[in-house]
Amino acid sequence: MRSITNALVATLTLGIAVIAAGDKSSQTGRDSGDPTALIELLRNGSDDETEAACEKLKELGKGNQAVAQALRDLFCDQKEIGSVRISAITLFSGIAGELLQPGEFADSSFTEFKKVAAARQAPLLVRCVALQEIEVIARLSADPDQAVPFLSGILCDKSEPVELRSHALGMLISGRRVNAAAVLRMLGNLAVDQSESADLRGVVVEMGAYFFLLNDIRDDWLLPQLLSIATDETEALRLRSKALWSCRTRLLAGANATDELQRRAATWARKMMLDRKHRKQLREDAAGLLIHLRGGGDEAVFDLIDVLKSDDLFLHEYVVVSLGEIGAAARPAISLLVVIAQNQGHSNSLREAATQALARISPEDVDPMP
Repeated sequence: MRSITNALVATLTLGIAVIAAGDKSSQTGRDSGDPTALIELLRNGSDDETEAACEKLKELGKGNQAVAQALRDLFCDQKEIGSVRISAITLFSGIAGELLQPGEFADSSFTEFKKVAAARQAPLLVRCVALQEIEVIARLSADPDQAVPFLSGILCDKSEPVELRSHALGMLISGRRVNAAAVLRMLGNLAVDQSESADLRGVVVEMGAYFFLLNDIRDDWLLPQLLSIATDETEALRLRSKALWSCRTRLLAGANATDELQRRAATWARKMMLDRKHRKQLREDAAGLLIHLRGGGDEAVFDLIDVLKSDDLFLHEYVVVSLGEIGAAARPAISLLVVIAQNQGHSNSLREAATQALARISPEDVDPMP
């Protein structure tokens, strides 16, 4: 019996010694300045060990190419799990800094990140982050557009996930481009391609306007594309509204739009505003674009008065509010607004809107609602 007890005690003592040695080894790994040991803790450590290793790597890594390269290699390791790779690239982004200035390390990083972004077996988030790193390196290089061909390839590849393609789009139009007009033409082709994902086309339509502004492109080429989407009744309502929004935001209002295009857009917008077969949201968007194109002048006011004179109550409140926003130039609408404000057959919200519009256009014409 005593021999069995002694054996158990010996076994327990040995187990405790092994655990203690393991704890000491982990502590040594956390406290060492050896990137290899710290990287190993990122891979296989407990949550506390991983957190401590991250802090140590941040401390050691600033401007340290050995640490940055170890983190880059861990991120690019296709056999590693996604969460570890994301931790690695997050640390890399925080410490790489000047190391990504033009040079051998930046060039090799650019190449490696392209491989990750192109790897279809990699987790989607990993691929999206790789796209970001590619663009960061390109921005710091002598050729800021060097990432454009790769990003364009991802964006135009219909076999890639829409989320990845949208991310590539975001990177592509995140700044000024040397050949911005070519990028814009590509976006225009995507926007009108009905075989494309509706979600991606919506993003292209919205972001195309932003890119146009950012690069101050003096080219009307995208405008007809947007108008063709907005006027095509086979397109989804949501996409048509986004096309209208892009037009109204900038593209048809500034010096970059020809007079002929502005006239064409105004004619179309008025037609859609008055066409009762269209949904309310689309008609309101068209009215907003029309007011924008008319510059809030007499033509816009008389277009809106035509709506108020009709029995088309669907848009009356929107039109009344719009007249108030136009202000003094909307004086020709005063008599109609007075009638609406005093007509107890109308809804309270419409009458209140008419009263507020009169206050903005001509305060002396405002009478309390009966």
